[in-house]
Amino acid sequence: MKLKSPLIGLLPVLVLASCLVVACRDRSVEVAVTVHSGVTVTISAVVDGSDRFVFTAGSVVYEHGNQRPAQNVIFGGQPWDDLRRSPAAWPALAAGRDLGKARIVSRKGRDVIALEHVPDGFVLWFADTHSGESRYEVTIALPPR
Repeated sequence: MKLKSPLIGLLPVLVLASCLVVACRDRSVEVAVTVHSGVTVTISAVVDGSDRFVFTAGSVVYEHGNQRPAQNVIFGGQPWDDLRRSPAAWPALAAGRDLGKARIVSRKGRDVIALEHVPDGFVLWFADTHSGESRYEVTIALPPR
């Protein structure tokens, strides 16, 4: 994509959303912009108590905290029935991604969903402190390295 902009008297560099515009005084500047898209992964589960998922480049490990273990877990649109095994799709999703810059882009649920960066990746926390269970859903952006 090419941008043409008659920007006069602005700072040398201006960042607009995901586009970089370079402006020189008193003339138009044409800039080629490449936008690198990241990968997102959505995880949903019925949570009653607390649970966490530890993400590294090679695996996702489920760890139950208290109350009942997570149920009806969906990882990337597919049922994750055996929480003792990492989802088969994860290594391909994680390849070439900077897990240290992963971030939550959307969340649904009545209580806590949090993402904590750790040296080898990140930890996704779910905490349902209300009485009874509830459905949670989170989408995580995984930017390229």
